[in-house]
Amino acid sequence: MGLTSYGENNPNAKLTDSEVELIRTLYAGDTTPGTKRFWTAKILAQKFEISERQVHYILRGDRRP
Repeated sequence: MGLTSYGENNPNAKLTDSEVELIRTLYAGDTTPGTKRFWTAKILAQKFEISERQVHYILRGDRRP
């Protein structure tokens, strides 16, 4: 059984660990009731050039918990 590289140590990683943390921070942003969220999953996906599905995986903790 070989060792598996996780996070930015994986040669196939598209994001650094700090970019993943930034995605979570931006999405959390202003959650005041009645305000519109600026950083949506769609906007974050475009900004970081990944799929919207990948953004949701990151936000749920399915990727890089």
